[in-house]
Amino acid sequence: METVGDQQIQLVQDKEYEEEIGPYYGKYLGTFLSARGQVRADLFDAGSQVIAYISFPTGLSASNVEDHYVDELYSYAKSQGFRDRFRMMHTE
Repeated sequence: METVGDQQIQLVQDKEYEEEIGPYYGKYLGTFLSARGQVRADLFDAGSQVIAYISFPTGLSASNVEDHYVDELYSYAKSQGFRDRFRMMHTE
């Protein structure tokens, strides 16, 4: 778990996911899981951009999810030096 400011960011490594999907999206950086598991973000470095592919495993959507994730992901991107080329893409 990494601490960014007052926030703790957890990026886990999903080796199976990396092997299956990684070659199509770029270098797999890790997976962020929100506090209650409402949000999953798979981060890939595609060279010109770092993209967080956002999904909602519990069936919620961006309009009704309660877990915080946007500020956490932007803070993480800033702390890692790629904030200027970071974007989020909702997959559902």
